[in-house]
Amino acid sequence: MKEKNQERILEFYSLNQKVKQIQEQLELLKDHVKELMVLEESIKELNKGKKQIYMPLGGGVFVEAEVKNNKSLLVNVGSNVLLNKTPKDANELVQKQQKEIFQAIASLDSELKESIKELKILQKEISKEEQQ
Repeated sequence: MKEKNQERILEFYSLNQKVKQIQEQLELLKDHVKELMVLEESIKELNKGKKQIYMPLGGGVFVEAEVKNNKSLLVNVGSNVLLNKTPKDANELVQKQQKEIFQAIASLDSELKESIKELKILQKEISKEEQQ
């Protein structure tokens, strides 16, 4: 009986670690969605003809800049390949990325709920075994 309970305890700890990893992934994806929402709003503002913007230099530092051309944006489409895109096309790309991330979040959220159910079942089984 004790050996079976030890197996359940190991399974519990392993599953608990998996839950923590899923939660971390969810947080990263949610942060990425927030960044994309800010980007989407920035592209909309740029498309309205806004000429003065604050451009990030990195590390939370921004510089005021003047936009000379708001009709063409350089967009990283992967593997450090940059393509010229219209603001509309860039915005569509951002929306597509958001949709993909929302799907990943839904999938991870489902996996998280299922793992938590399994954890609760294991916890009850372990407690029951220890009481005997």
